[in-house]
Amino acid sequence: MVEREAWERLGIKWTRDAAVIRIACARKLKTADAGAGAAGLLTLRAAYEDALASARGADDIDNWLEAPPTGPAGPFDPGQAALPPAIGQLNALFEAALREDRRWLSAEEKLALRGAWAAIADWSGEGEEERRAADRVVRGLILHWRAWAVGLVPFAVDHFDWTGPGQVPDEEGLIADILWRYRGIQFLQRVRRPGHPHHAAWVELTSDAGPGVGRGRCSPRHVHEIQAVIRHVWPEMEGELNPGRVALWANNTANPAHPENPKQESKLLRNIGMAIAALIVIRLAFGVFAGLLAMLGIIGR
Repeated sequence: MVEREAWERLGIKWTRDAAVIRIACARKLKTADAGAGAAGLLTLRAAYEDALASARGADDIDNWLEAPPTGPAGPFDPGQAALPPAIGQLNALFEAALREDRRWLSAEEKLALRGAWAAIADWSGEGEEERRAADRVVRGLILHWRAWAVGLVPFAVDHFDWTGPGQVPDEEGLIADILWRYRGIQFLQRVRRPGHPHHAAWVELTSDAGPGVGRGRCSPRHVHEIQAVIRHVWPEMEGELNPGRVALWANNTANPAHPENPKQESKLLRNIGMAIAALIVIRLAFGVFAGLLAMLGIIGR
């Protein structure tokens, strides 16, 4: 279901408030036509789930605007002699991209990545010991190679059920880092759909920019958020953005680092206020001190 259809089916505008979504769904259930049958209820449930997913995705954006969590330091070492050759093939792919100073894999390398992943998935299904070994090594592989290994993330999350209760214990926090990247990938896939709150900004950044073309009508904050998530989660997607459009938004006041950003202005005002308060305190303290000196002078006489 297209996200716009989900909100229309629930009869509300986009919101990140899950309680509002639940109330809207409950109202629709009460007024549902009895003749709609199971198909109507399934459509309503799909709209409810899509709306919740959209709202939760919006809550994650602030996390993606910061630098990603740090992964394990040092060279990647699988540490398992019994691992399938596909692990070494993936390592070689990523090493080649690094050696050639490329930020992402070529189309041929992506096909090779899919083939290697299929071999790893098959091997991990041979037994519990193999599954745990593959789980551990793939975690380390993704965390070590980051941007180059982003194509592995959706496959691995689903195959090893890293969002479910039965996952291998995450003592080193590796799963949290990978899921952070996984949610970012999902967000960047959803913004392509009409009806998503950030879709207008996505269209703005990917449309043609001819001579004399200015900025489109969309939220500067949404433009900044899309660019920040791409930079931190999926750098390869920069290739889908129109350089001319990106250049139009180079001076985006929605960027927290921009000197005219409202947050920067409020920070400046806060600093000024603190300075004034400090001066008042100093002045009061000086007055009290002068009063004490005067009293001592009177007593001394």
